[in-house]
Amino acid sequence: NNGYFDGKIDDVRIYNYPRTQKQIVEDMNASHSAPGSPVGSAVGYWKFDEGYGSTTYDSSVNPLNGTLSIGATGSQTTVAQARTNGNAGKFNKGISFDGTDDQLNMGYNSKLNLPNDFTLSFWVYNRKASGTTEPKLLLYHEVYLTSGFRVWINNNNYFQFMTNQSGGNISITSSAPLNQGQWYHLAVTYSGTTATLYINGKANNSGTGTYVASGANYYLAGMGDSRYYYDAIVDEVKIYNSALTEDEVKLDYNHGGALVMGATSTDSSGNPDNSSAREYCIPGDTTSCSAPVAEWKMDEKTGTNAYDTSGNGNTAVLAPGSNQPTWSTGKIGSSLSFDGGDYTTITNNSTLQPTSAITVEAWVKMNSFTDSWLISNQKSTYDANFGYELREDTPTNGFLFRVGNGTTSSSRASATGLSTGVWYHVVGVFDGSNTFIYLNGVGSTGGALTGPIDYTGVASSMYIGQRSDNAFRTNGYIDNVRIFNYARTPAQIAWDYNRGGPVGWWKMDECQGTTANDSSGNGNTGTITEPGLGSNVGVGTCTGSSGTMWKDGATGKFNSSLEFDGTDDRVSIPTSVSLPKITVSAWIKTSTSTEQYITERSNSSYYFATGGAAAGKVCFYLAGASPSWLCSSNRVDDGSWHHVVGTYDGTNKIVYVDGKNVASIGGSGDISSGGSNAINIGVRNNAGSYVNYFNGQIDDVKIYNYGMTPTQIKTLYNDGAVRFGPATGSP
Repeated sequence: NNGYFDGKIDDVRIYNYPRTQKQIVEDMNASHSAPGSPVGSAVGYWKFDEGYGSTTYDSSVNPLNGTLSIGATGSQTTVAQARTNGNAGKFNKGISFDGTDDQLNMGYNSKLNLPNDFTLSFWVYNRKASGTTEPKLLLYHEVYLTSGFRVWINNNNYFQFMTNQSGGNISITSSAPLNQGQWYHLAVTYSGTTATLYINGKANNSGTGTYVASGANYYLAGMGDSRYYYDAIVDEVKIYNSALTEDEVKLDYNHGGALVMGATSTDSSGNPDNSSAREYCIPGDTTSCSAPVAEWKMDEKTGTNAYDTSGNGNTAVLAPGSNQPTWSTGKIGSSLSFDGGDYTTITNNSTLQPTSAITVEAWVKMNSFTDSWLISNQKSTYDANFGYELREDTPTNGFLFRVGNGTTSSSRASATGLSTGVWYHVVGVFDGSNTFIYLNGVGSTGGALTGPIDYTGVASSMYIGQRSDNAFRTNGYIDNVRIFNYARTPAQIAWDYNRGGPVGWWKMDECQGTTANDSSGNGNTGTITEPGLGSNVGVGTCTGSSGTMWKDGATGKFNSSLEFDGTDDRVSIPTSVSLPKITVSAWIKTSTSTEQYITERSNSSYYFATGGAAAGKVCFYLAGASPSWLCSSNRVDDGSWHHVVGTYDGTNKIVYVDGKNVASIGGSGDISSGGSNAINIGVRNNAGSYVNYFNGQIDDVKIYNYGMTPTQIKTLYNDGAVRFGPATGSP
């Protein structure tokens, strides 16, 4: 009755047999298998997602951090280059090795003195050409002829695992070579005396032999001296102290899941891509979308540095003493909190001073609007005609972006009357001839300025949280600051803000009342009007009597919808948003072939309709973009649900029906007129008179302030990468 425990105890188990090491790991992970565990079971796990510095952090419970060594010759000669070139990782970031003199020393500790059961796992983008004079090492852990192993790609690009010790040896070679310029998931399992090679989740070859545990260091892409360097991008390196089964290797291949659905974006060929380099790219877009030249995620949560995860090494140093900002909860992860006297400094260099074009963006939450600078790369004796600034603007309670060409400057201001305590996504853009500012994905008109940006005499430091003359300091929170050396498009800025979400989204799921709520978060609330002059006698509810908009629309495409009787039913949405580029999307169900309007903007800007001269077909009209009208080749008046979309990206107008391009035409022009007019659903407002009422059901109306790509349209049509639910109505 002594030795009482002071603490908490949970999940006590007693077995009547000895558990294996693998089973004990599963117990630790609440019965999850090793590769699929939310806790993580690898004894070594290097994600390579830091984006900065020569240290690669081990994410396992046995931290063994690696040290990156980049030689003075070859295609990359600095750690920053290896980091930047590794942005095209398999999952987020990887590390690039040039095959000449680069390697990673992962060190050694007793946790990595592997027993007779273990697994090695890698993602590798193989850049090695076949037929080289010598093999290239992927992982080296060996005391030659004594202990350990090596994993390498031989001179003909075959994947190999080898031991070569005094007690015996194993040598296994894959059945086929690896292609150059392709990603592979490579794994080796060893259990008892059997080693097995896996390629992309499938067992490829196996062999038997002995292995002797080693106390040698682990090296990636080299062997610690000047031989066998591997030309590749390597990502997601894991070491397990158990032999995974084939099903568990498949889990590891699928990034810990039974199945992978969807991706962050697509590569330049349209294939799914989860790399950091494509994180900034809209799926299916061929527009230039290079990663930022500087990026501070503010996710360190401790210390006096906010690191640049772009790979360019632009570390933000927190000011000392009472001027030091504090770590706090951010919009994404953590952020820096500034109290009106705090700031950070970044040593200036060419990556922070793009001249022909620039995009500066940040998430910001103000404690007070006091005319403060968020980001400043300007002279230490302030002169607005040089460099750039992104700042809060008083007394308007908005934000402002300015660039200078050495003679004059151009600035654009955001919406005003903003609130404290609210996160805003603020972006400033200069495209070489105009400046723009975007607030929560919605942009301003341009302010003319002839480039380039002039940095003559700017301060030796760039600042976050104050102006370059040590004044006008921020009182609020700043998170996720990025600088791009090109002008991001409206579509790309919408992608940065909320992955390209709509500026207006009316689900029609309320099932009661006269309000159609805007699910985009932008507050564009619609008012439902049903005067009772047609077959509908009121707005009603989804569970009430028939002959009402809600009841007859109760079974929508997704949940409920609104049913319009073609006589007097409509939804009106007052808004001032400017739409120089646009995508309009809706689900409709109609049997009417005459002219009727799905949605339009009060006889200006755009119409989206069916019928008229093109009986039963979908037509898209844009005021100011010649030619104005574009109609589909196929009909939609068959009484079935159809997804209809009209897009305009500034140069091309396209109509989609059920995810397919059914009409397109080139044409340009300014369609931003009508910015103060209401948006209507189910009717056309012709100079104050409501005409061409829609007869049928309308559901899930969305409006975007950019032209979507075909890939995005397909995702929109499918309600995501994949949809689980009924074809119509509620689950």
